[in-house]
Amino acid sequence: VNLQSLNTSMSEVRQEQERLTTNPAQNQPYDSTAVWEAITRLDNKVINNTVRLSGLVEDHEQVTENITDLQNGWKQLDVKIVLTERKSQVQFMETGLEVEAAKVAVLDRINELNGNISALQSTMQDMESDVDHLFEMFHNNTNSASGDCDCIALRASVTHLKYTVASVKEIAQENKLARERESQERLDNQDSGAWIPSVEDLKLGLLNVQKSLAFEQEKSRMLQHNVTQLQVSLLGSQQDIETFQENDRAKVEKIQHLQSTFDILLQDAVRHSEILEILLGEEVLEFMALPTETKRSFSIPELSERIRDIQEQINRYSHSLASMLNSANPQMTAADEPSVRIKRKRGDERFDLSEELLEYSDNGFLTLEKMVKELGVHIKRLEEHRCPSCCNCTKTAASGGVEMKLQSEVDTLRKDFETHVQVFNSIFSNTEGLIGSDVSVDLNKLSALMKRKDAKQQNRKQKRGDNRAVQTGGRANYRNKRDASLESA
Repeated sequence: VNLQSLNTSMSEVRQEQERLTTNPAQNQPYDSTAVWEAITRLDNKVINNTVRLSGLVEDHEQVTENITDLQNGWKQLDVKIVLTERKSQVQFMETGLEVEAAKVAVLDRINELNGNISALQSTMQDMESDVDHLFEMFHNNTNSASGDCDCIALRASVTHLKYTVASVKEIAQENKLARERESQERLDNQDSGAWIPSVEDLKLGLLNVQKSLAFEQEKSRMLQHNVTQLQVSLLGSQQDIETFQENDRAKVEKIQHLQSTFDILLQDAVRHSEILEILLGEEVLEFMALPTETKRSFSIPELSERIRDIQEQINRYSHSLASMLNSANPQMTAADEPSVRIKRKRGDERFDLSEELLEYSDNGFLTLEKMVKELGVHIKRLEEHRCPSCCNCTKTAASGGVEMKLQSEVDTLRKDFETHVQVFNSIFSNTEGLIGSDVSVDLNKLSALMKRKDAKQQNRKQKRGDNRAVQTGGRANYRNKRDASLESA
């Protein structure tokens, strides 16, 4: 009701504001008293609404506190219910255990009573059989015609039978009294109001026991399942371990095989290196053992540079000889014949040098160094023996013969270098085949090759000695002829 009145007052205020905004011209002629009355009414309504709202707020706070108290009480009730449930579960479990124990005790007692009853029945059967046997014996004794009657034994047996019957009666009476006492005790317990579970309680206890038993059985099944899974995983792990061990053994065998193969290859490499050392000779191995700087000095670019320097020196000498020739006398025509002879000698010398180069091809780069030294010596000799009278001869010999000689030397060196490169490639290109081959070295063939090589080296040494002797003789003749030509000039 308060909210509805508040809403109506608010709607009236809004309508009044709208009316004032829409009709400002009409509001002007109104009397100020009416306006103040309206304002006072509005103030009163606002005050009333404020009072009502304060009451509603207080009610709301009180309701909120009540709700909070209810929630706290609900939580406490939940806690109490949980505790009660736990206690009831514990009590049910204890009750079930007590019922189970009582049941076991009752069953044991019943089994014991059954055993006693069966023992009594067997005793009664024995007594009946004994009585029947005695009756038959007595009947036989009475009906027998003989006068021999063992009355003393019969009396003793009857007395023993009486004693036995009396003892059996006493035992039966004791059992009867015991059963009566037990039944009386039960009745007394029922009358005194002692704890005897009713049928419903027993049913509930049995249900709880069954549930707990089912839970334990399920738990045991889960444990059994987990154990089987662990066993399966253990078997799988053992199989994996065996597989890894087999792989490890296979790898060890493979490593041993590779080690043996590597040892064999190492032995073959050592043997092949020894064979290469024997086959290639000491010259190539010595050259390979030289330092890198020394090897570079025998390279083609270095040799080309040296030859280029020598060529420049020869060109300078030729220019100087040409200048000397221009300033010489016109009597140089007489020296043409010696110059021709000199050219022939130079041609013979070039031929000898080419043969010497062919024979020195085995020595390789060392021969090239010797040739360069000989060229230097020859140039020095030309500088020492030049004269104005033989300028034309020296010019032609220096410009023609020396250039051809140098060109032939360069060609020969290039061929020797290519030959050596081919030899090295042919030797070291088949290293994988040598390593992979299982063929052993034939020592007889190796010794035959060594003998052939020694014979070839001896023949070459002899040829070199002969050629050097011929060259020295030719050079001496050439020098004599040149001196003679110079003297005649």
